[in-house]
Order: sequence, then structure tokens, then C-alpha cells
Amino acid sequence: MGAALFSGYALQSTGLLWTSASHSGFITGLFVVFTPLFHAVLKKKFPRPGILLAVTLSVSGLAFLSWTGSFSTLNIGDLLSLSCAAVYAVHLLLTSRMAVRYDTASLVIVQISTVAVLSWLFSAPSLGRIWPVPSPALWAVVITAFLATVLAYYVQTSFQKHTSAAQTAIIFTMEPVFAGLSAVLFGGEKLGFRGLTGGFLIVLAMFVGQAAEVNYSP
Repeated sequence: MGAALFSGYALQSTGLLWTSASHSGFITGLFVVFTPLFHAVLKKKFPRPGILLAVTLSVSGLAFLSWTGSFSTLNIGDLLSLSCAAVYAVHLLLTSRMAVRYDTASLVIVQISTVAVLSWLFSAPSLGRIWPVPSPALWAVVITAFLATVLAYYVQTSFQKHTSAAQTAIIFTMEPVFAGLSAVLFGGEKLGFRGLTGGFLIVLAMFVGQAAEVNYSP
């Protein structure tokens, strides 16, 4: 769980060097589609029609966000964000499996500690350039470390004991919406027609995928 969470953070943070916060939020939100898709693969079952429709919608939305007609112009930041979405889906499935087996606090401590150790190891070659941490960046680190990481994953792990990965993903459907709104309201970004269309298709894909998952009776 710690390795998956670190990989997701690393891919998302690196992707933001080349793409906008709104694009990253919408694309990363595709883990909601990947979760039932990966679950079907693990169970060796062919994905249901609703899942396939969700994948089609999400790919269409991704095309509106980043496709300009040539493979040479594909945004590497968007592709890294897509990889992040896949890793977060793995983390969600792992959490669903482990939350019912182990103590919540222990799970959170071990995975966050793993993220911290891996982060220091990968950052070590650049410590001379990033230390001391500038005050604005330090506040961002503190806020994301405690609110968006420790507190968020403690709450997620606590309540995921009582629900499925698919139902948890439904709640997470609003994450890219909040990311897009925050980017516009606080970051001064403009989505434009392509951005709005792509974001709408991706959010629609999430609802379609999760509706197919929840309404499925094995």
C-alpha cells in the first residue's frame, strides 16, 4: 500500500510539471473507472458492458483534454497523470482487501512511513537544490502531509472496512470536479470548450462505470 501510494504521488507531482491542475484532477480521477476494470481482470472475468462504455467515455474525455491530432504532441504530464490513476486504482483495491484484516492505525502508520522513506531516498540526490524549503512550499507540504495524506487515508481506511472498493470509488467521483473547480477559482486556470467537454465526459464515465459495478449481481 505504501509503495502504491508513493508511486501515485510521484507520478501526479511529476505530471504537474507539464499539465495543469484541472487536467491532472480529471485524468487522475479515472482511477474510479480503473478500479472495477482491474477487479474484473483479477477475477478473470470479462468486463461488463457498462465498464467498457465507461472506458470509451473516459478515453474520449482524455482526447478532448490533451489530444491535438498527433502522437508527437501528446502531453507527457497527462500521460503521467493517467499512470497515476492506474496506481491509485491498485491502492484502492489493496486498501479494500487490507482494511478488514489489520488495525487501521497500523496500516496508516506503515504506509505513510513507507511513503516518507521512499520520498527521502528519491529526493536525496537533489537535497542540495531544494534545502532549505521555501516558506510557501513548506506550508504546502505541511497541509498536504497532514490533511490530504495522514487524515485523509486514516478516514478512508477506517470506513472502507464497511463498504466495497466500488462504493468507495463512487464517493471519489467528485474528486476531479473539486480539483477542476479549485483550479479555476483559486489557480486562475481556464478550462475552455475542450477542457469542459473532456472533464464532463470523464465524470460521466465515472458515474457510468460505478453504476455498472454497483448494479451488478454476480
